[in-house]
Amino acid sequence: MVGFVVAACQQTTALPPEATHRTGWVNGSTPVSSDVIQTFVGPQHCDEQNSVLLVLGWPLGTAQNMVDARWYIRNPPEFVLQLTTTSFSADVMPPPDARFTGYRNNDLELWLAPSDQDQAAYLKTGDRFERWPLSRQALMCM
Repeated sequence: MVGFVVAACQQTTALPPEATHRTGWVNGSTPVSSDVIQTFVGPQHCDEQNSVLLVLGWPLGTAQNMVDARWYIRNPPEFVLQLTTTSFSADVMPPPDARFTGYRNNDLELWLAPSDQDQAAYLKTGDRFERWPLSRQALMCM
C-alpha cells in the first residue's frame, strides 16, 4: 500500500539535519546498499523538508524495494501521525532491551528494541536518542 504525503511539517527540536540525511550507511566498516537501509530528507515540493525518512529492508539487513520496506519518520507532519504506530520524540530513553544494530551513518547509530521494533526505531548521536515512529505504510509524495 502506498501513501501520499503532501502537507507542511512542524518544526521540532531534534538532531541537526546534517546528522540525519547522510548517505553513507555502514554495518561495522562495510558499506551498505540503499536497498538495505537509507535515510533522506522529505521532499521540499511536498513541504516535508523538516522530516527525515528512514527506510529499512526487513528483516534488518535484507534488501527490499521501497514499497515493501519499513518506513520510520523523524519529525512527522501532523497529518502523517495517523499513519504512525507511536509518537516521535527528540529526546528519549530507549527500552532496556534496545541494542545497537551495527548500522552507522557517521555519528548516527541505528538502535532497535525487540520489545517495540514494530513501533519505533531509535537513532543515537552522542549520548542522545530520538524515537522515530514506524509508519503503517510507505510514505511517498507525488
